[in-house]
Amino acid sequence: MGYVPSVPRFPMSTFFEVYIRFAWILLLSLGTLVMGQVAPPRPKFWDHATIEQRDGRAWVRANDPRPLEQATEAIAKSYGWVVDYEDPPYGPADWVDNTDPAWRKAHPTEKGVHRVAGGMFEADFPLGSDMSAGSPDEERVLDKVVADYAASGNPGQFEVKKEIAGRYALVGVGAKDSNGRVKRSAPVLDTRISLAREERSAADTINLIARLLSAKSGYNIEAGWMAVNLLNQTRVNLGGSEQPARELLMQVASATRFLMTWRLRYDSTGRVERTFSASKSRRGPRRRARGRNR
Repeated sequence: MGYVPSVPRFPMSTFFEVYIRFAWILLLSLGTLVMGQVAPPRPKFWDHATIEQRDGRAWVRANDPRPLEQATEAIAKSYGWVVDYEDPPYGPADWVDNTDPAWRKAHPTEKGVHRVAGGMFEADFPLGSDMSAGSPDEERVLDKVVADYAASGNPGQFEVKKEIAGRYALVGVGAKDSNGRVKRSAPVLDTRISLAREERSAADTINLIARLLSAKSGYNIEAGWMAVNLLNQTRVNLGGSEQPARELLMQVASATRFLMTWRLRYDSTGRVERTFSASKSRRGPRRRARGRNR
């Protein structure tokens, strides 16, 4: 039976997306462009992953600079799972030029834009008898998808982390250094921060967590695109001393009347990015150069 892509019907949900920028300078090799050669066309990515189910198995196919995130999002929506996603701090070897070729040809010495060097990814897994959220089959499937990703050659190393009952995260724990060797790294959301307990809006709490995390981790993190009405209207009373930032975020996410997850992504430039979002859009704003940092 031939493969016919199918698009799952996704339930409504609201998302936090977390973007982190870090000040690593990536060097572009402009030699071939200066000599007048035509740069290769940028790849065409998919808007979403596809899932096919047959004969007791499922296949997920993604094509994105961050294909594990795209694949996981489709799986989670299909089965009603709550899965957060966190990039590792990608190194120079994990980024590629994503500048529009025509713009690059006209501006050969200008700094362009970059994206994570991911692309096609496919994983398969057996369908269990209970695919509901929090079931043993959920963790089994996520472990299998992460193992397939590790063998795919795409950037980053990830682990499945059980956060609370019925909630998991795919956490980046390694990336290539400037020599192309994989280096382990501590997840930034494991950084411990102290937050004074008092009542605030969920939006103000997210902003405060971001500021405290920036000061403690050394990364420039800011709360960004959010479902403003929802998070301004939601009141939370939480805090703690030397708690992982992840735990505080989970408390905020659990306080809203909609299902909420977060996405944490590193960016290739040194500028500060507004980072937390409740929007379904996963693309960053356009930069001065034509193309996208992704």
